[in-house]
Amino acid sequence: MMMRMFAVPLLLLLSLSPALAEQPKILFIETLEVPADADQLQKLVVERFNTAVTELKIAKKQYESGIVAIEDLIDPATRVRDSSLELTDDPQEKIANLKCFLEFAQYSEKIALSKFESGTAPPGAFEAAKYLRLDTEILLLRLQRQTEKSK
Repeated sequence: MMMRMFAVPLLLLLSLSPALAEQPKILFIETLEVPADADQLQKLVVERFNTAVTELKIAKKQYESGIVAIEDLIDPATRVRDSSLELTDDPQEKIANLKCFLEFAQYSEKIALSKFESGTAPPGAFEAAKYLRLDTEILLLRLQRQTEKSK
């Protein structure tokens, strides 16, 4: 059973620092408040999303400190992407969320390719980032086609 939980697109939950404008917006995402009238499933969906956001924030701090590489942000960001898709039933909001995430996927692929070409990263890091971008584009195109068919 699909549920309509949040009318606010993921993009509106993002706060972007001007100094870091070149970084994808998803790296600045914030956690959500659980609605007071939420049922158990809604609470769990929001809690899962918030857990993914917190994990991404930790990985981002480690990346900025030089502790981990950009590819170490892929799994937490993917969990944010996947859990955000269950926050709403609105296909347009899901499309907006996927477009936001695609920005991150393209960003990480570009960095991974640059590192691979300079010899500072193994080929697997680039392939993981490329897979993420392709997977996100496929999800986005499928959702866009599905939305067009239902009109």
